[in-house]
Amino acid sequence: MRIWILSFILLITVLIEATFITIPLVLLFLINFLVIEKKSWVFPAAFLAGLALDILTLRYLGSTSMFFVTFLFIINLYERKFETSNLFFVLFASFIGSFFYLTIFGIRLAFSQSVVASIIGFLIFYLMILLAKKEAMEFKYK
Repeated sequence: MRIWILSFILLITVLIEATFITIPLVLLFLINFLVIEKKSWVFPAAFLAGLALDILTLRYLGSTSMFFVTFLFIINLYERKFETSNLFFVLFASFIGSFFYLTIFGIRLAFSQSVVASIIGFLIFYLMILLAKKEAMEFKYK
């Protein structure tokens, strides 16, 4: 059930990023899914979300998917050496990922948008942690 909810949220973020904003919301959600869930389904989800984003924004097919999967793979490699489930790692990964994403795809004001994206990434991380704790408490008392 949880994977369906997260997939729906990912679909909504693809649509929002493709139509309204230039901040990489999809990347932020994928980073948080990987850091919190630590599941392998994030990589196919990143690939499919990148393809959908490429189709909707009329980019070269597969360019966004390649960036998403590569960046998440690098984060996954660091997961073995560092504690990735903390606030500072999410802030750093959100900033670096957003900055490279915005720079590679030629979006203006990459630095300032990356700062805003790292703050949004922190808020997403915080909300996901609160929801996970609430879900654990409900499961404990059932």
